[in-house]
Amino acid sequence: MRVFVTGATGFVGMHLVEIALRRGFQVLGASREGRWRGGALPAVIERVGLQIWDVNHPAPGTVVDRVRAFAPQALIHLAAISIPADCGSPRPTDAAIATNVDGTRHALELADALPSLDTFMLASSCHVYRANPHELLQVDEQAETVPSSGYGWTKLWAEEAVRQHPSRAPYDRLIVRGFQQTGPWQPARLIVPEWLEMAARGDAPLKVRCLNTVLDLADIRDTAAMQLDLLARRACGVFNLASGMPTSGEQLMAEIELVSGRRVMVESQIEGPRYNPIADMRKMRETLGSIRCRPLRHTITDMWATLPTTSTRVPLDCDVTCASG
Repeated sequence: MRVFVTGATGFVGMHLVEIALRRGFQVLGASREGRWRGGALPAVIERVGLQIWDVNHPAPGTVVDRVRAFAPQALIHLAAISIPADCGSPRPTDAAIATNVDGTRHALELADALPSLDTFMLASSCHVYRANPHELLQVDEQAETVPSSGYGWTKLWAEEAVRQHPSRAPYDRLIVRGFQQTGPWQPARLIVPEWLEMAARGDAPLKVRCLNTVLDLADIRDTAAMQLDLLARRACGVFNLASGMPTSGEQLMAEIELVSGRRVMVESQIEGPRYNPIADMRKMRETLGSIRCRPLRHTITDMWATLPTTSTRVPLDCDVTCASG
């Protein structure tokens, strides 16, 4: 299968491209600056061509021509401002709208110019769901969508753009709502890499926003595999992209202590508890048959190994040995 990936050099994109190559896919990527960031394998750099495209603007003619010549069967639209704090609250910033909403419309316009295309996939977010931080909720794909942040609103509007796009082109439309995805090389502004880096520095106490929190935490390598599996099955519609299992802040900190070999003193700014939605994964399992969920310790071990203060790149080719759920 040939896939074109926007945002290919980002955290999700880098892992998705790597797994796609191992599965024998042909991949063409695009990013704003057109260069790979730290952590990209040499095989990825050598085998994946990168187009320079800022999705805030329609694709230039040179990009359209290159992608059309590549003849992708799937377009995976990942490019976005993906750090919620950068998108405004409670309403989105103009920059977030330009990238996450208008950028999706521009990706759809490119899709219309690709006669080879079978599937357009949008990477959305669990932030589109109504959340109650005081109650543990499990949400399926039909749950109420009332975002509480600018990021969530831009993702919901991007979903609406995909559904309402007036193209007569026959490609399927697929939306995946990612929950809290984590893994090696994730930027430190998100919960797991942030806590790991503080532990690696030896912060005492380790200051966190809320230790008594619960979230649906999934390894990015597992969720990227799910995305590719959905493409292989020509799935369409909306799918939760998650583990479907609650992970507490206490569990996460216990694994960090085990992997780091250090006793960590924690100072929590908010007493909690604070709950994030947990995904109902029945639709994904019914479509794929099973989903892989790496043990949390496996993920934390690999992330610890790729911290700037520890060692270098670890192999990420462990799909076969990871547990299925």
